[in-house]
Amino acid sequence: MITAKQIETLLKNHKGTTLVGITTYTKVSTAAKYKDTEIMKRSTYQGVIAANVRDYEALYRNKVEKTSNTKDFEVSAGWHEHTAIHALCINPKNPDQFYLYILCNDHPAVSEYYIDGQIATKQQVAAYLTPSAKDKLLNPPAMNHNVTNDVYHEANVRIVKLENIERLAVMGFVLA
Repeated sequence: MITAKQIETLLKNHKGTTLVGITTYTKVSTAAKYKDTEIMKRSTYQGVIAANVRDYEALYRNKVEKTSNTKDFEVSAGWHEHTAIHALCINPKNPDQFYLYILCNDHPAVSEYYIDGQIATKQQVAAYLTPSAKDKLLNPPAMNHNVTNDVYHEANVRIVKLENIERLAVMGFVLA
């Protein structure tokens, strides 16, 4: 498992932003009647992590403003707290749980699904979900909605539990 210490060691002297390649393996929440069915999702994508809040906010703001019709976008706080390494954050309700904070590139994630260990299609997975989760899986929105600022944009941020990361390629190193 990738640890916060590994991320801190890699990024402690890094300034600015850096590209990352990441593969995650996460549990998919099912409808209650299928709670005993294990559905997993493996996703591979690319993104950018930032060493400090100034660089991250500039990058995020620029992406939001380019893909929406807004100017002077204000980045708002989320549920998480950043550590001294901006790309590493915690849930204040569980400070022992670390997350990696990633601004995704424009390239879509490549995902595959597994039902009880067997490869599955999105349509097969959808049969195990709540109606709203099924709709989101099969008909993902074209743009993200920032409710706080009421802005639609294409900037995708992912906050990934370190325990769900199978592989992370950053600055010439691969953690797995």
